[in-house]
Amino acid sequence: MKPKRKVREIPSAMTFDLPRLSMVKKVKVAAYARVSTEKEEQEDSFERQVSYYTTLINSKPEWKFGGIYVPANQAVIHQFAREMMAGCGKMILGSDSHTRYGALGTMAVGEGGPEIVKQLLGDSYDIPYPKVTLVYLTGTPNRGVGPHDVALALCGAVYKDGFVKNHVLEFAGPGVSGLSMDYRIGIDVMTTETACLSSIWQTDGKVDVFVAGVGTGGTLTGIGRYFPDKA
Repeated sequence: MKPKRKVREIPSAMTFDLPRLSMVKKVKVAAYARVSTEKEEQEDSFERQVSYYTTLINSKPEWKFGGIYVPANQAVIHQFAREMMAGCGKMILGSDSHTRYGALGTMAVGEGGPEIVKQLLGDSYDIPYPKVTLVYLTGTPNRGVGPHDVALALCGAVYKDGFVKNHVLEFAGPGVSGLSMDYRIGIDVMTTETACLSSIWQTDGKVDVFVAGVGTGGTLTGIGRYFPDKA
């Protein structure tokens, strides 16, 4: 007589070891957003797509937010970053040398393609601790003097001897409050030509209005241009 087989029933319900799951590397997920027509009903379609996909990706514990990608005809990289990504206390690593959003309180650094790929793969951007050079602003610009005139004067004063090479330029002083946001941004984007690493500006109410108006504060992009310059 054959011995009776021992049968062990395995329950069909799956169980998970939560501590082990937490050690699994998250999958980096990015979204692609675009608007195909200029119809009125799609006027805010792009902003809604960005909001939807950002919320969706961040809601998944197994996913890691990898960014929002847009077609070349949909946005200029710097204006997109200012309107949709920049804000006080943030840091942005961009694939263009003129990645500068310091006027919005964002530490932004422009790098080449290989460095960007390295950062995406390794989730780390390692550089020597930079020196900080203060640019102290006083007074107001004379009539006819634009932001690029100021930027060119700054470049002429520091570029030749490498005085601020790989430094962070910190713009502060009573003269900041007299400059519009467009004026500050115009100077800021040109600081790349000084050979500095990045820039950061003293912020005030004008920055609050700009950030809240263009979208980085949670409202519709592009509205910032309708706000009064003074705040």
